[in-house]
Amino acid sequence: MAMQPKIKRITMNDADFEIVGLSSFTNGRSCSLHAVCGLHVNPGDVLRLKATQVNVNGESEPAIACVLVDRGVDTCTVAYVPRMMADQAKVKQHINKFVMVVELYNDSPSTYKRSKSHQNLGMASVTMLTEDGGRDE
Repeated sequence: MAMQPKIKRITMNDADFEIVGLSSFTNGRSCSLHAVCGLHVNPGDVLRLKATQVNVNGESEPAIACVLVDRGVDTCTVAYVPRMMADQAKVKQHINKFVMVVELYNDSPSTYKRSKSHQNLGMASVTMLTEDGGRDE
């Protein structure tokens, strides 16, 4: 069984990028336990970035899925990295590595973030983690 990385305390200002689709059940974001897997994500949860393919308007496209890690085991696909971020080198180099959820935008005091989350079917900010559990600088 894989070990979950140690997590040090990270503040909202430490987010590296955003993820989208937490409130959607399409493209594998549902399972036998959850109708919508992303609704079970909380700040502090660890996700693994995984390269995958998704169906967009009948066409298969490359994507980066965010898979919830529970007790060291990959469980549910809960979200995706937005297309514009998925091609960035700093994100690509973290495929098969860990990120931690910093903030869920549906719960944000910011009306801008809540609106952005609604438009993108649920959003969160995440930070990249190093293999020793620290933040990747």
